[in-house]
Amino acid sequence: YQRRVHGSMAFGNPYEEPYDEHVVDAFVEKLDTLLKPKIISLADTVGMGTPDIITRVCTQVVTRYPHIEFGAHFHSEPATSLEKITSAYAAGIRRFDGALGGMGGCPYAKQALTGNIPMEALIAFAEGTGVDPKINRAAITHAEDIRMLSFATPMRELVLASILQDRHHFQRICRIHFDAADTTHAGHLTLQNFQKVMAGVYKELGEPVPADEKLERSFQAHQRNGQLHFEEYVEGAWQGLRKRVCPIVL
Repeated sequence: YQRRVHGSMAFGNPYEEPYDEHVVDAFVEKLDTLLKPKIISLADTVGMGTPDIITRVCTQVVTRYPHIEFGAHFHSEPATSLEKITSAYAAGIRRFDGALGGMGGCPYAKQALTGNIPMEALIAFAEGTGVDPKINRAAITHAEDIRMLSFATPMRELVLASILQDRHHFQRICRIHFDAADTTHAGHLTLQNFQKVMAGVYKELGEPVPADEKLERSFQAHQRNGQLHFEEYVEGAWQGLRKRVCPIVL
């Protein structure tokens, strides 16, 4: 039996109340005295943590309480997931929470794309640093298939897949969007279909929908004989997302 405690808002207070790393230290000290937990997971409830504050908080508690195993439960936009994981890992954190596709999060987060750290990002980080995550790949793939069949695919997954350079996963998600727009099952999109689906994409991203003229230029750049086929749709989406919202590449 191991007593485990989660502490929310460990990396920032969204209610404009006084906060710094010493608040977290005082909380941990009280827990250590009263409950003596074996594990304390520090959570970033609404995605406020920056690399600097994550480094300071994690370094302080890991150093002061070596008998406690500290973990990190981050909420983040896809583009800042890597820097949060990296900062915590460098400060000595070896336990991370994640969710397939980054599903879930906090409804009070101000950014629509803020959610749980994707399990895929944690696995990619571990492998990139030479750490064996000791996972069952087949089981992960099976779980992914179940999740994608059971839940709507949010735009943040497209962002995640492009960040991870996972072209196969990106294509699978694009297929869902493409098929939803291809209402006649013709195997291609017309300009009207394309404009409609892209308007939905930008709304999911929380960004202004480009003018029809701009979308038409994008369509013309990838179409063949007035039709946009799946391969061209994937290529255009891949290039567009990486330029627009994916500054970090694992």
